[in-house]
Amino acid sequence: MIIDWSISHSDSHLTGGMTYREGKLTVPRDGKYYVYAQLYFRSPGRVLLLVNDNTITFLQLSITGEPDGPRNAFGVFYLEAGDIISLSLSDDIISPSGTAEFWFNNYHAYFGAFLI
Repeated sequence: MIIDWSISHSDSHLTGGMTYREGKLTVPRDGKYYVYAQLYFRSPGRVLLLVNDNTITFLQLSITGEPDGPRNAFGVFYLEAGDIISLSLSDDIISPSGTAEFWFNNYHAYFGAFLI
């Protein structure tokens, strides 16, 4: 799981009762949520967008198949109060060195959800 999100950065915010802990967002109430994520990485493979540890969609290689670049995923999902949203690495994203490589700053990486 990806847990290094900074909620103290000036571009980060929690509103509407959404809570954050150890890389996970907890949904405050039932409803339709727009869920989104972007990472900029140098590893092939996918990053999974999860609700309650179940994959709902994923960030995947670009259409050209190049491993470098931004990957994003988003969608509208009905979520219930207490549902947990997180990102996780798929088994196929690990580089030959044994790690996934990301540019992890507010311009390249974000993750969130809001009630619509």
